Amino acid sequence: MWAWPSSRCPPAATAAAEAWRTGYFFSPGHLTGAFFVSAAKKFPAVFLHPGLKPIAFECRKVSLLSGEVRLFNSAARSVSASDLEPIANLQGSPGGTPAWKRCVAFVHPGHALSTVLSLFDQYPQGAFICEEGQKPISYASAIRLPGPLALQQHEWSAATSEGTGDAHDPAANWLYVSRMLLTAAPGHQSLGPELWPLLASLKSLAVSQGLEGLAVALPFPGYRERSGTAAFHRQCLADGIRKTGRPHLETMGPSVTINIALQMGFRHEAALPGYLGNHRNFALMVWRTGDADALP
Repeated sequence: MWAWPSSRCPPAATAAAEAWRTGYFFSPGHLTGAFFVSAAKKFPAVFLHPGLKPIAFECRKVSLLSGEVRLFNSAARSVSASDLEPIANLQGSPGGTPAWKRCVAFVHPGHALSTVLSLFDQYPQGAFICEEGQKPISYASAIRLPGPLALQQHEWSAATSEGTGDAHDPAANWLYVSRMLLTAAPGHQSLGPELWPLLASLKSLAVSQGLEGLAVALPFPGYRERSGTAAFHRQCLADGIRKTGRPHLETMGPSVTINIALQMGFRHEAALPGYLGNHRNFALMVWRTGDADALP
């Protein structure tokens, strides 16, 4: 790996490593990148692969492990009408290359053009898409729900009218992720590039519209009855604090999305047993606009 000498390190990159706010990514793709900060020196040493063009973007710290700070683009693109068919086709054709095929890591039931259209028609401001090489890799669409409905234990089909947008209440004060599709690169090791920008954009939307916060239900590891209880969820998160010093789940697959949400300032609100009408349990993760981490 080639290191950019500190004397030639871009001022914006130096400021980013110090303030965790503005940075550069050095990746052939347009969603991810990393800083490597040397704690042994007074100045941050930024390492990058040669031949990659730095592009400025707003970001925040995702994780700090062995001196590595992974940063993700802070905003997904708003969905337009021309995106609806590609989004609907994403489940059957998640993209990638023959040697690096993507797969669907998570999708709400009934993902079809009719439901995507219906949801978009109800609340187009709440729809966002992430792309890689101008091809979609993830999508999320939120509706507005009243707090008593969004924050209590519920099932997805009842709370969201099966993700069609019919439950959208323009006067409600909470954003709720009604429909989502995440693809994953081979290995499923991280869904950060797919989920982080979507949640960051929805957080910004909640702030700009003066709402109380954002709620999203994410898969919780385990299929047994006890994994659908709030006590079990709290115990798992407490175990993570003892091991890592912060809320964290020892998990793989789609449940890694909970760790992404925790790193973005979301808090565990409730357990959602049988959330999708089957044996799979979810956790309701909530971010409030009044929290200290008010920006993506």
